[in-house]
Formats: sequence, C-alpha cells, structure tokens
Amino acid sequence: MAACINSSVHVCRSILLLQTTLKLRKTLFSGVQLSQIHSSTSVCGRRPLRRKALKVFLADNSNTGTASQTPTGSNSLTRPETRPRFGFPNDRPAKVDQTSTAITSSHVSDTSFVEPLQHQNDHQYNRKINYHGNHTETGSRVLEEDDSKFLYTKAPSTDKRFGSIMTMAKNRKLRERNNKVILEGKRLVHDALSVGAKCHTLFFSLTSNLNGLPIDKMETELVKIPYKEFKIWSGLSTPQGIVGVFTKPSYDMIKTDVSDPCIPLTLVCDNIRDPGNLGTILRAAAAANCEKILVTRGCVDIWDPKVLRAGAGAHFHTPVTNRIAWPEVPNYLDADTSLYIADTFNQTDGREDALPQLLHSDMDWTMQSALVIGGETEGISQEALELCASTHGTTVFIPMSKAVDSLNSAMSASILLFEAKRQWLAHQKNK
Repeated sequence: MAACINSSVHVCRSILLLQTTLKLRKTLFSGVQLSQIHSSTSVCGRRPLRRKALKVFLADNSNTGTASQTPTGSNSLTRPETRPRFGFPNDRPAKVDQTSTAITSSHVSDTSFVEPLQHQNDHQYNRKINYHGNHTETGSRVLEEDDSKFLYTKAPSTDKRFGSIMTMAKNRKLRERNNKVILEGKRLVHDALSVGAKCHTLFFSLTSNLNGLPIDKMETELVKIPYKEFKIWSGLSTPQGIVGVFTKPSYDMIKTDVSDPCIPLTLVCDNIRDPGNLGTILRAAAAANCEKILVTRGCVDIWDPKVLRAGAGAHFHTPVTNRIAWPEVPNYLDADTSLYIADTFNQTDGREDALPQLLHSDMDWTMQSALVIGGETEGISQEALELCASTHGTTVFIPMSKAVDSLNSAMSASILLFEAKRQWLAHQKNK
C-alpha cells in the first residue's frame, strides 16, 4: 500500500513539474519574436542550460509561486531571466523587458553583430569545439594541434568508402578499371610517396600513423576511421591501421639509385601463380639491384595485396613491367642480351630439345643478360623455351641433393640473383 502511495506521489509531482515548465515558457517568450533574440557571441561558445539546473529552478519557483524582482541596472538576475530554456552563449545575464518584449544583453549595448537564436541553434548542431586541448572539431573536419597540424575528416558510421576500397584491393579487374593501387601499411605508403606516386585518399585509425609521412607536401584526403574497420576488411590478423589509395605508378616513375649501380641483369617472371613467391622474388631482385623486372601474362598481378606485402616496397625501388605477352618480351631486352632459364632438367634424361646447361656459378653474369624464373606448378612455359632456343640461350641449374626434386621459385631466384651480384661486385673491384 505504501509503495502505491509513493508511486502516485511521484506521478503527481511529474505532472506538476511539466505543467510548471509549460507555463514558464509561455510566460518568458509570449509575444517575443525569435528574430529579435540576440547574443554577443556564437552559441557554440558554451553549453545551454542543463536539465538538472532547470529542475532546481522549477522546484524553487513552484515553492515560491512568483519570480523575485531584480533592480534595474543590476547584473544579478533571477533564475528565469539568467537561464532561459534555450540558453544564451557565454552565460551572459539577459534581462527581459516586459513592455517591449525584447531580450537584450545587460553587458553589451550594441547587439547589431549577433545572430538570431534560430541561426545560433543551427551552429550548435553543425559545429562543436573540443576544449580538451588536443584538437578542434568543426562538423566532421578536425584540425590536430600537433607538430604537423593534420587536417582530416572523421568518417561517420554510415560511410561505406573503406569497404569499397578494400573490395577493390582484392579484385584485379576493379583495380585495372579504376587505375588504382591500394597500399596497406605505413612502409608501403611511405615508399610510394617517396617516388612521387599520387595518393588520393589516406585512411588511418590513429594520427600517430601519419608521423614521418610527407603529409604537408601531398594533396590528399585524410580520413580517420575506427580501428575495428581495419580488422573487418584487412587480410592481416593485426592491421597497421593505415591504407592509401594511389594512382597506379608508371614505369618511368621508378628511378634507381645512381650512387648504387645496377647489375646488368633483367629478371623475367614466367607462370608464377603464388603471390607470396612473386612478392619475395621482387624483393630479392630489388635487394640485388637488378636493372629491371618483366612479369609475363600468366603470373599473379603484381599489385595484389599479398604480392605487395611480400615485396615489402620492392615495387617502388626497381622498375617493373606487368602483364607482358611473350612475343613482346624481346622488345624490352637489348640486342646483345643473353637469355638464361633456371631449370631443374637433367641432361641424362635424354630430352631432344634440351638446351645447353651450365652450373649457376659457371655463368658469366657480368655481361648483359636476362634470367627467366618459372613457377613451381606450371614450370617454364613453351614460349620461354622457344625464345631461349631462338637466341641461343642456356639453362642454368643449382646443384642439389638427389633426395630433393626442386627448390622454391623465390629461393632459386635469390640464389641466382646474388651469385650474379657477387660476380658483378668482384668485376667492379678488379677494374
């Protein structure tokens, strides 16, 4: 019974509070035109009245029944006049003139520069100022007040751009149709920017991910998204929290270091379908400082995310030409280039079309040459063998134990590339 009585008392008090609120608003703003309500600053300066303070004020007036009067010219006003329901910026005391039904500021005599309350409310919803000391927000635009002053956009939860970008990263046809490259990870982004690749959009989760990048020299859109978006769309178990959308770099954009001369070797990739192998081969070629790399049709796309990760930036250190048909390969080679094919074929097998075969350390890698590396599953294509035969080429083998059939394509390429590098360094030293 007591619980029912208490519940009824609370309901009655709520009804009384609501009636008092409606009466107060009608009393304060009866006959007042909203266009006549002025303020001295933007409404985003301070918060409007809190609900808790309003309840206290209503409770006081419900007890007294009438508002206290304030002498003219005094800066101390009663609660109904100081804290109206809509609130005034900077909490400047406002005085209500019942005769002219206009609300003015008691601290400012000239109010010609202030805006109507309706526009102030618009600013209040469209602009937010953060006073915590680290950044200022204006809508979705944020200005970081750190050493580099990053200006970026905070993507709302309804923004689907990142999902579309990561879908394009995994689809070769979409990448080629849009002529875009998606780079994930700070190292890849930095290497792409260092060669002058054009970045359109840069997604990140923390502003610290942008440190060390030439943000001030690039015209790109910076978009901050939650880290959970990276975990959803990234192919990594622990994403780095940064993804860049670039225009596909051109062949002429990749410049080799003049202070570190290239070895006279062109690497040709044939039927390499595994992205990890192709990326590792590109990385080894860049480490050995090859002259250039040719990737024929039938290989995995060099801009595949897994190839990019395995390459670790090799795409931006050595010129790479992608998707070349075998009839066009001679156009990318010098006239005096010797063609070598890495093959596990044993001369004792008695194959009629067998090419001359030499040990990898017996080859003269100081001359202009081209090395063809085949895939583990498909092996060397027939087109490669025909080209090698027409140019009086040679097959190269690495001595191995009879218990092992072959080496991994990336491992074989690394051994041959660094043998060529060793001979080239020795040749340069003896000059």
